[in-house]
Amino acid sequence: MPEHKASGKKPAKLKPIQLKALDFILSGLTLTEVSEKLGVSRQTVSEWKNHNPAFRAKLEELQAEAEEEMRNLLPAYNTFMLSQLRKLAQEAPPTIRLEAIRYFFDRFGQKDEASATTSAAGLSPQDAMILEVMQQRRGREMRSEWERNE
Repeated sequence: MPEHKASGKKPAKLKPIQLKALDFILSGLTLTEVSEKLGVSRQTVSEWKNHNPAFRAKLEELQAEAEEEMRNLLPAYNTFMLSQLRKLAQEAPPTIRLEAIRYFFDRFGQKDEASATTSAAGLSPQDAMILEVMQQRRGREMRSEWERNE
């Protein structure tokens, strides 16, 4: 087992109850909830978290692993969510489409030349996108009406 450089001592081994506490903390429970689940005082859990070097080190290690795992999953998740937003913006009822479009612009903004043009015209990026969607829909409706009349 590795030794601590400063003290020359082996790192303290965590007890099973402390490992369970780590699981609960990482799952998002509060210290009070962790203490209730484990049948110990909140002060005990707080002592482990704030004053036990082995517990703190293991918590930081597990948090770093969880963050790395999330970073690895994020690109696939973003791609999926973007595809779902596109689907909503194209296929959902009008009020849902409008909300999807608004969410997209609120979340990501519009950072191209069209943004400058629409703001110069007094339209917010959201209004410009809504206008564009409405114009596309109207154009499709007019084309299909024209084709029916031929």
